[in-house]
Amino acid sequence: MRALPAKSDSGTKMKGALAAFAASVLLLLSVYTTVARADYTVGYIGGNSTTFATSAGGWTSSSEQAGLCIPLACPSMTGSYQGSGGTGGASDGFIRTTVGTTLATLPLGSSTGIWTSPTFTYNGVSGATPDTLGFRLAERGNVAALLSLGLNISYDVVAIPQGPGPIVTIADDEPVGSGTAWHQGLFVSMLPNSLVVGEDYQLRISTTVSNLIALINTGGNVDFDDVQLMATQFSPGGPTGSTGSTGSTGATGSTGSTGSTGATGSTGSTGLTGSTGLTGATGSTGSTGSTGSTGSTGSTGSTGSTGSTGSTGSTGGSGPSGPTGGTGATGGTGPSGPVGPSGATGKVGSQGQTGATGATGPAGRSYPPADVPEGQGVIYKNKLYVRVRCPSRFSPTCHIKAVALTKKKGGKAVTKKIKANVKTNRWKTKALPIKPKYLDRVKQMAKQNRKTLTLKLNVKSKHRSHGKPVAFHKLKVRRS
Repeated sequence: MRALPAKSDSGTKMKGALAAFAASVLLLLSVYTTVARADYTVGYIGGNSTTFATSAGGWTSSSEQAGLCIPLACPSMTGSYQGSGGTGGASDGFIRTTVGTTLATLPLGSSTGIWTSPTFTYNGVSGATPDTLGFRLAERGNVAALLSLGLNISYDVVAIPQGPGPIVTIADDEPVGSGTAWHQGLFVSMLPNSLVVGEDYQLRISTTVSNLIALINTGGNVDFDDVQLMATQFSPGGPTGSTGSTGSTGATGSTGSTGSTGATGSTGSTGLTGSTGLTGATGSTGSTGSTGSTGSTGSTGSTGSTGSTGSTGSTGGSGPSGPTGGTGATGGTGPSGPVGPSGATGKVGSQGQTGATGATGPAGRSYPPADVPEGQGVIYKNKLYVRVRCPSRFSPTCHIKAVALTKKKGGKAVTKKIKANVKTNRWKTKALPIKPKYLDRVKQMAKQNRKTLTLKLNVKSKHRSHGKPVAFHKLKVRRS
C-alpha cells in the first residue's frame, strides 16, 4: 500500500516557491532602479536675462515703423526696465514696451517695439540634440483703451543665429493680454532640432501695433518676464512623469492549508493481486491465478470485484500495473476502490493591495504648428494653418489678405479671410478659421495624397516692381 504524503511537506514546498518568487521580483526591481535615470532639463538664457530680477540682463530695446508711417503719423514704441512688479512680486523686475500717443494716423501703417537678448551659445543637453525643446514667457498688457479703438496689437518671438543659419520663428502674432495680472500660460513646443547645437543665438521679442486708422489719444504698456528656452532629455524609454512612490506591497496572504486529501479507496489488496499477475505472466506456472491452485491469489481476487478474472493467465500479464488502482480492471486486479473526494483546497490568502501608480507627468501642451511646410495646409483645432510669404517684388512690407478656396476659378471660400503684415522676403504661419459647414469636407481632404485646396493672397505694399498683386497657391491638406 502506498503511503500518502504528509500535508506539512506540501505546505513547506509552496512556501519555499513563494519565497523564491519574491526574491526574484526584488532583484528585478533593484536592477530597474539602477538603470533608470531622471529627466534632465537645461534652461537658456538664464539669470537676469531670463528673470529680470535686478536688471534687464543685457537685453536692449529698439523700434521701427513700416507701411505708410511718416513723422507724427504713427505712435512711438519705447522700451524700459521696471525694477518691481514682476511675476515674483515687489522685489522682481521685468521689461516693458510703451505705446505712445500721436496726433494722426494713416491706414496700413504699423509701429514695432523690439527687445533683443544678449548672445548665448545653445548646447542642447550636454552637447546633444534634446528630446524636446520648448519656449515660455510671462506677459501682460495695459492696452484695453487701444484695443477699443480697433487697433491690432500682437507680439512675435524669433531666435536669430549669429552665423549663416535661418531665423527660427518661435511665436507669431500672439495676441496681447489685457489687465493687471500676468499671463504665464504661453508655452510653445518646438521641433527638437529647430536650433543648431553649438550655434550662437539672440532672442528677439517684437511688439507691433497695426491697423492705424484712428486718432490715438491714449497710450499703453506691454510687459514681459520669465523668458526662457528649455531643452529636455528624457530617461530611457521616453518621457515619463515623475513616478509616484510605489505603494508598499500588501503582505501576501498566508497560503490556505491544503485540504486533506480524501482517503484513497483501499487498494492494498489489489497490489497483492498485481504481484500475482507477474507470476501469471508466465502462464505455464500453476502458481498463478490462471490455474486457480494458488489459493492465496484467489483470496486476493475476492478483494477485487473481478477476482475470478485473475484465473486468466493472459490477463495476469498486466499485473505490473496492479499497484496503480487505475489498472485494477486488467489481470486479476480488481477495480480500484473509489478514490475518496479530494479535500477542498484551502482558500488562497488575498493578495496585498498594489500601491497606486504615480501620476504620469504632464506631456506638455499641444500647440499650433509653428513651421508649416510650403505647399501644405495643416488642420489644428478647426483652423487651417498656412505659410504666408511676402515676395521680393513687394517692399518694404506686404499687407496681405488670405483665404482658402475649393478651386482657383469660381471656388467657394472654405475659411474666413484674415490679414497679415509680412516683411519683404519673410514669411509667417497664419491660422485661417475654417467655416463650420466646410469643416468635415476639409478634414476629408487631409486623407488625400494630392493638392486639394487653393490659397488666394491679395497683396498690397508701398512699392511693387512687377507681377500682379493677387497670387494663388495649391495646398495639400494635412492633420496636425
